[in-house]
Amino acid sequence: MGESLMRKTIRPANLAFYVSSLLVPSIFTILVFFITHVAPFGHNTVASVDFSNQYMALFAYLKRALAGNASWAYSSEFGLGGNVFGVITYYLLSPLNVILLFFHVTELPYFGTLITVVKISLIGFTTFLFLQKSKFVNEELLCGSQLRFKNYTSLMFSSFFPLCSFVFAYKECIMWLDALVLLPLVLLGMDRIIYGRRPLLFIVSASGAIITNFYFGYIVLLFSGIVFVFWIIRALLCKMKSIAITVICFAFSSVLVLLISAVVTLPGFLGSSQVRKSAIFHFWPVYSFPNLISQLFSESQVFNTNLHVPIIYVGLLVLVVFFIFFMQSGVRFIDRALAGAMLIFVVFTTWIDFFYLIWHAMAWPNGYPQRESFVIPFIFCVLGYVALLRAFDDSSSKFAKQLFASFTLILTLAFIGTVHMSLEYMLVVLIVTLAICVFLYLFVAYRRLRYFAISFVLALVSLFYVDFKVERLSANESMKVGAYKKFILQSWDEISFVTRNDKSNYRIGNRYQANDNDPITLGYNGVSNYVSQQSTQLTDFLSAVGYYQKHQPWTRWSNFNNGSTLSFDRLLGIKYTYGNNSKNFSKIVEDANANGMSGDNTFLTMPVASGVSKITKGHWFGTRDVNAFPLVFRANGDTVNKALQVEYSPTHNPFLVQNEVWKRLAGSQNMMINQATRMTKKINSFESVLNHSGNVYAFFPTAEKETPAAVKVKVNGKIVSDLNQSDAENGIVYLGKFERNQKITVTLDKMVKESLVTYQAPFIAVENEQSFKLARQKLVDQSIDGISLKGACLKFLTGSEFSHGTVVTTIPFDSGWKGFVDGRQEKLRRVAGEFMGIDVPSGRHKVVLKYEVPGLRLGLILSLTGILILTVFICTSSWLSHVRVENSLRED
Repeated sequence: MGESLMRKTIRPANLAFYVSSLLVPSIFTILVFFITHVAPFGHNTVASVDFSNQYMALFAYLKRALAGNASWAYSSEFGLGGNVFGVITYYLLSPLNVILLFFHVTELPYFGTLITVVKISLIGFTTFLFLQKSKFVNEELLCGSQLRFKNYTSLMFSSFFPLCSFVFAYKECIMWLDALVLLPLVLLGMDRIIYGRRPLLFIVSASGAIITNFYFGYIVLLFSGIVFVFWIIRALLCKMKSIAITVICFAFSSVLVLLISAVVTLPGFLGSSQVRKSAIFHFWPVYSFPNLISQLFSESQVFNTNLHVPIIYVGLLVLVVFFIFFMQSGVRFIDRALAGAMLIFVVFTTWIDFFYLIWHAMAWPNGYPQRESFVIPFIFCVLGYVALLRAFDDSSSKFAKQLFASFTLILTLAFIGTVHMSLEYMLVVLIVTLAICVFLYLFVAYRRLRYFAISFVLALVSLFYVDFKVERLSANESMKVGAYKKFILQSWDEISFVTRNDKSNYRIGNRYQANDNDPITLGYNGVSNYVSQQSTQLTDFLSAVGYYQKHQPWTRWSNFNNGSTLSFDRLLGIKYTYGNNSKNFSKIVEDANANGMSGDNTFLTMPVASGVSKITKGHWFGTRDVNAFPLVFRANGDTVNKALQVEYSPTHNPFLVQNEVWKRLAGSQNMMINQATRMTKKINSFESVLNHSGNVYAFFPTAEKETPAAVKVKVNGKIVSDLNQSDAENGIVYLGKFERNQKITVTLDKMVKESLVTYQAPFIAVENEQSFKLARQKLVDQSIDGISLKGACLKFLTGSEFSHGTVVTTIPFDSGWKGFVDGRQEKLRRVAGEFMGIDVPSGRHKVVLKYEVPGLRLGLILSLTGILILTVFICTSSWLSHVRVENSLRED
């Protein structure tokens, strides 16, 4: 009877309001983009910071994968090679990404705009659905004059949540927005568990949240658990019945969610476990409360994420009615008390570092702090929605008093906030807040929609001001749509020209980059890579042998960095390099990524050696190296199976590490001959008299956790490198080819007007070309043939002359690889640092290495088990429901 009455009393909102819940956020967002000249309304894009540095390249890869042109398990485009499944499950599993199929790679900035608008709109839609359908939220609103305005109020507050400052500040992390879309559905699903024990919506939406992004899905599930605990407290205080059954139903649903999503979470967890994380805590505050108070009004704080303050601004109207919620006698005291307690608890968990780490699975976020703080604006919107509708049951005079009290409280908080914000801005905030209070009063007192409309518009204006400032800053620092297209097309042309469509297995070195993911964007095998799941051990190894130097402990990427030494580039199979010495193209490179990860080595000289030929065409230039190693070769060192522990530090000598690698592979002792270096009387000037002829390199050690100053490196007066400028070059520097007994003078000149930082004396080494020739003769066994790498499978053949030994591939060691010799599984080992080795007997053999994503098989079994249990549960529930209906009809 109660449910029948509810269906008659609370009718679903008509289609116009559902459509409006999509349109209001989308029109708002499009207007912001239009004013800030975001494509297609100008040359700016939504691709700034990590969207530009990581996600654009990953979307390019996903497009190839969707078309069947890239592997879903393993890819050699990710650095030296890596597990791509974990990357896809973290970044790319949103079902909305199928829209990619309608965009060319050069049109990805337009895709970024569209997908952002669509996701923000869907957040509004699902929030509207929650406010309309939640029994818990609406249980006090089942009857009364306020029902007339329920649709309008739902539309109002469902528009505020997707437009909160958190969304606009972090929207470039586009994969996180799916969790915000699903959060209202997860809570609505929990609502249905509580009021009817119907868990299907919760299971489906929570599983979807975890599958689309297991990190933010975890945050959503954790928040839903907090909400459920407070519901249990309320139920106990109200002496409700059947609490235990509801708890069991929620627990059962949560277990099913974990099972169903295991196909993503288990491989994802195993993949991310290779990344070094910090989990240090002291039970100390993460931020100061005055900073948090200023976030209620927002202005400068949203732009300074170094303060680690939750980003909670959701408009001034929400703030007004949120405070009124706690003044309304029509809302039961226990509900007001528990709502306040839950909000305080959530804020407390963002404040103390230990609880803050729990939100982030016990790992400090690398940038983008307080990622969980979107739950706070959601709480504000829900309580504000309840407060405004409850106001219709009170007298207009009582509501006026509540508005006055709320405005007084806001005035007090604003006074505290002026410590961190401009007085002018706070005056504007107070004027707009006062206007909102006036029109809210008129709306409630006279029930006229025009007053609602004015209040709504004023609230949107208060949001627009902040969101516009956030987006303007982001857009100005974004990649430029025209430059991105030119960069892609010209780079493809250059790579095609240099490689001449060579179909063999090799790697490519890039002498310029938009960012470290250029190999992924352009679709070639390289060295560079930047994804959060990349193994720390691998990036440490690449830095230790002289590629990109990770001066900060949070740095997770690697790049070719104009190469290490020629011998080590060859070892990695870098057969080609490409570059462009046009100043106009340098500007394109810079505009294709405006976030400081671009690099341009256009004027640099290149190592000279037999087998290296230069390729030029206009401003294009590159190299072809016929002595680059194949992907697979036979080791010929006595200590190849002896572990090589590389402890990376920017203070260490990378030439010594390279010698250790060559020693294990080929028994070579002196591939890189270190030279004595002394400082001259001039600051940052160093001399060395060479004791060997050949290519000469230098490495400038720097202190741990210190970003060194950019300098120009000169050798005997000739500039050879812009060192430590952006991501252009910061590792081993090629100085030139010199003769024995020749003296070289290396000087560092400042690149900016500021005073020059004093550098330590560099490590200088001469490459022993004769030693390299001997090593190559030992290692590159002509009886290994038929080398083929396709996605997650490496194959090669050994000939009749092959002698038993360890065959090495420069594909990084990963527990997911399984080796088979003539169909019989053989153990794979980590050799010479991060490479992979397998024992092969003498004679003819077919060797196959296959990659299986760690944890995928078990995760799939668990997921199928969860789906099976859910299917049985649904069928059983339907059958029992049918039996109950039949029994009821028989009794009638």
